[in-house]
Amino acid sequence: MFDWLTADFDPKAEHLSTEAVILRLLAAAVFGGIVAVFYRQTFGRKKPDSLPFAVTLALLSCLVAMTTLIIGNNQALAFSLVGTLSIVRFRTAMDDTRDTAFVIFAVAVGMGSAVGAMRVVLVGLPVVCGVVVWATLAARRTPSHGPDRTLAVKLAGGTDPTTLDPALAKLVLAFELLGVETGKANEALELTYRIRFRDAAMLPVVTQLKAIPGVTTVEIKPKA
Repeated sequence: MFDWLTADFDPKAEHLSTEAVILRLLAAAVFGGIVAVFYRQTFGRKKPDSLPFAVTLALLSCLVAMTTLIIGNNQALAFSLVGTLSIVRFRTAMDDTRDTAFVIFAVAVGMGSAVGAMRVVLVGLPVVCGVVVWATLAARRTPSHGPDRTLAVKLAGGTDPTTLDPALAKLVLAFELLGVETGKANEALELTYRIRFRDAAMLPVVTQLKAIPGVTTVEIKPKA
């Protein structure tokens, strides 16, 4: 009864029936929803924008399935569609490569549903989800740290800059000196570091560095 659903894609196949189109789109919606929920419960758990991105994954699966069904075996239509979509520019940069992997995941299940490669989708879905579970568990066992930041410290004239190194070694997970700049009077120094916090707490770092003799100003900025 559902041979068309589980059969491999045949490039020479005729146009699908309305029932086949509806069921394949519904399959894409279901599989895309699974991808979205799985993202939300794993990598997106601590991200404030995970819900909109999860909805985008589900919609992307459906839209890819629709696009694949529309193109079918028409090569001319495929090239026309590529030219049309090239006008669209995506300006949103993903700060996590795992988000990109989930986008490809949603595209794969949507395309697989559209062409009827259900066996590939049904086998690939648990395999990929298993890898995600393993990666999530491994990440939980790894000590967490905050994002990289830029630290600017101003020193009074005559202060030895190396006095900051022992304090930074205790306060942050890693630090790297990016630049040194002299003040207007050529006495004060401003040192710029790239630092990685052990956690998200910034205030203790600022307070303890400010307590070091010769330190006049401490400023933490987003990563440049």
